[in-house]
Amino acid sequence: MASQRTEEPMPMDHECTLRIKYDTTEQAHMVLRALSVDRELAPERANKELRVEGNFLVAHFKAVEFRLLRTTLSAFTEMVLLANRTFDLATDKLIQELQDEEHRPTAATATPQQKPRM
Repeated sequence: MASQRTEEPMPMDHECTLRIKYDTTEQAHMVLRALSVDRELAPERANKELRVEGNFLVAHFKAVEFRLLRTTLSAFTEMVLLANRTFDLATDKLIQELQDEEHRPTAATATPQQKPRM
């Protein structure tokens, strides 16, 4: 009769915490929500905990191997950079649209164009 063996979880001896500063708490929360969508592929081997403290996004990582910790950190920083670029582009576009709206003539201020005389 085969004995059932339950494997002990591997200890996550490798840890790292990143604190990423944003201009506002709202920006930190927006990036947190964007990055919280993905589940960990192998949570028993590496995982992360995300939270916001003031205007900082705080990410705490744990892994069973240093190599896995490094890979997890690398992937996370790439996702943060993408989220930041997306936020910056969206903000720039919104600012441009608001500026365009301010300079766009309204019906009350528009001057009628005269037809050329022949």
